[in-house]
Parts: sequence; structure tokens; C-alpha cells
Amino acid sequence: MGKGYTFEHEIDKSLEILWDYHFRIPDARTMMGYGIKQTRKVPADFCGCKAGMFYLLECKQTKEKSIRYSRLADHQELALNKVNSVGGIGLIAVNFHNGERTNLKKVDRTFLLDVAQWPLYKELNN
Repeated sequence: MGKGYTFEHEIDKSLEILWDYHFRIPDARTMMGYGIKQTRKVPADFCGCKAGMFYLLECKQTKEKSIRYSRLADHQELALNKVNSVGGIGLIAVNFHNGERTNLKKVDRTFLLDVAQWPLYKELNN
């Protein structure tokens, strides 16, 4: 089980508590494990709702001090923005970790961003 999978599993467990309903969107790797060819690009990792509001959430994880903006694929950014444009909320969860297991050296921080803020961060850091 990769670190990214562990992060998404932790998000999944959190969403069980935080959102009224959520669904983990299977990616191509998951579907291939079931012998199903998936040709369509997956828009995000999770979708769900809370108090009548629709959410779409993409999870990213890195060991670096910053995340490469190319990690959010164009089709994912487009899908998250489309959700915002129709009144929902498109979110990106970014986890920074260093792979250490001991508490004294361990770095494990997660930030939640509205996709509308993503271009501003790109612009500031270019």
C-alpha cells in the first residue's frame, strides 16, 4: 500500500464523519485490479454532499517542500472549476510529509484549498 493510498484512506475515514454522503471515485489503477478497462479520465478522488452542497475533492501528496502545480491534471482542475461554476465546491487536499515514522522527525501536514485559489498560488510562485 503506497503512501498516497494511505493518505486517501485517511481522507475517506474523515469524510465519513464530516460529510453527509461521500463516494470514493475509482481510478484506472483500481478498475484494472478488477479486470475492467477504464478509458475515461477520473475528475477527482471523492465526491459527496453536506447540507445540500455538492463537493468534489482531489487529493495530492508530496515529500517535497512545495507541490508541483502540474500534479493537478488539466482535466481535474477543469472538473473542480466546473463544480464551482454550478454552485458546488471543488477542493484540493494537499498533504506534505517526509516519510519519517518517529514523532520527533515526522512531518505530516494537510491543507485544503478551494480550486478557485489554485491559479493565485500558481501565479505567486512562478
